[in-house]
Amino acid sequence: KTIMEGKREGALLFVALGLAAVIRGGLFYNDFHQYFEDRVEIISPITSYKRLTEGLFLERIGHDPYEGDLYHQPPLVLLFFSFIQDLPLASIQAVFIFLDLLLAFILFLCVRLYISKPNLSYIHDQSDINTNSTPTSTTTSTNSNLPSKYNSYLPLISVLIYLYNPWTIFSCLSKSTLILNNLVIILSLFFA
Repeated sequence: KTIMEGKREGALLFVALGLAAVIRGGLFYNDFHQYFEDRVEIISPITSYKRLTEGLFLERIGHDPYEGDLYHQPPLVLLFFSFIQDLPLASIQAVFIFLDLLLAFILFLCVRLYISKPNLSYIHDQSDINTNSTPTSTTTSTNSNLPSKYNSYLPLISVLIYLYNPWTIFSCLSKSTLILNNLVIILSLFFA
């Protein structure tokens, strides 16, 4: 990849992330988030921000939030949000926007890393089928079936699909903790 292609890719990524932040921030500012906070199509008791705040309140007054049927989220989510629960609403919304953009950026890095890794392909002789020998590596290729001229666009396309998917925008607006779950999954894929 040339330096110009790298700069162009970085600029396009920056524009995509910036525009996604502006869209999410504008929707939060115009109070569209209130419509999505109670939609059962987008949130569940496991990912609900309202249930999270109730669990934080129960923990703050000394009750076990897992006692009963009110709070169902993982303990690490409770721990993470215990640090930011006293922030103003706009700051909490900014945290959700930041987490969504961070997820998109790590997705970009994952796809770029996956495409750049060589994929070892194996050829078996007819004699290898009958024996239990291990295959031998013969060639290397990239992990994409697309022509190489399109490979440079795949990371950016994956980020665009994620950022501008209405479902992910609605999840961000509803302050669904699913963003944290997805972030942990993409981080585990990146560091695997």
